[in-house]
Amino acid sequence: MQSERSEEENNKVIRLTEIRLLLAGWFLSGKTWVGDIILGIPLGERRRTYQSEVRQGQVGRWMVRLVDTPGWLRRSFLKDTPEIVKQEITRGVSLCTPGPHTIILVVSTAVAFTKVHLSSIKEHMNLLGPDVWRHTLVLFSWCDSLETTTVEEFIEGEGSALHFLLKKCNNRYHSFNINSNNPAQVTQLLEKIEWMATENSIFYPNVDETDKWEEETVTEAMSPPGESLFELFVNFCKERAEDLVMSIRKILIKQEKACSISEPPDMSDEEHKSTEEKVSTWLREQQFGGEDTSEYYSDLESSWSNE
Repeated sequence: MQSERSEEENNKVIRLTEIRLLLAGWFLSGKTWVGDIILGIPLGERRRTYQSEVRQGQVGRWMVRLVDTPGWLRRSFLKDTPEIVKQEITRGVSLCTPGPHTIILVVSTAVAFTKVHLSSIKEHMNLLGPDVWRHTLVLFSWCDSLETTTVEEFIEGEGSALHFLLKKCNNRYHSFNINSNNPAQVTQLLEKIEWMATENSIFYPNVDETDKWEEETVTEAMSPPGESLFELFVNFCKERAEDLVMSIRKILIKQEKACSISEPPDMSDEEHKSTEEKVSTWLREQQFGGEDTSEYYSDLESSWSNE
């Protein structure tokens, strides 16, 4: 999907005047910011998507209609996801009438991609039916964090779970630098979507069918024979370290906001103990494979209680 096409191939592409997109992905993947970048909207504070919402705007020669759907927790399975989130994901397709040209699955490069993420994505994307994969493009967000590493090198280094996901999407992917004001990355994305529309037309969900992920293929992707215990351990530590940094950063930011010049920070043993307990609690949760879900569920409940 990254290679250049011949002039003859370019002449066969369908030139669209309108492009309809459905954004999907886990909570905090940068999905909503990806939508802002596509529509040329300046990035503001992080916003939470509670309901599927339609946004549109003229982008170059295309009128882009974009539906942003609520995200799921990245290490959660479908049974753990609130029913209202599932309903909003499926409702998003109906907001793209007659159907989206492409479903953009946003995957953050700031998080190590594991077999748990693969299973979670599979279950949530299958809400739209097995044909969803023919129309899905993986968009890697936060590629700024890769620094000198290319997205191809990142993919190669992440292992079999991510390779299997890309294979399922026919190796269609794109990369975004969230903090870069580079319109070329948007133009290249929309040109890829034109090619997808040429090959696949538009997406119509068929939830009555079942997804034909061959069990032996999935098993092979989950536990590849070439992946050593050492590699599994390294990936596990990498993910936990990233989560630890994010959690400690949240705690420090909360403390910083609570302090002011007129009221110096509390340096007492009680305050230190409170911070230490927060970090210790979080570490215990991670030891059992948990995820910081407090913000996800509390925000969701308060949003719908106000409806």
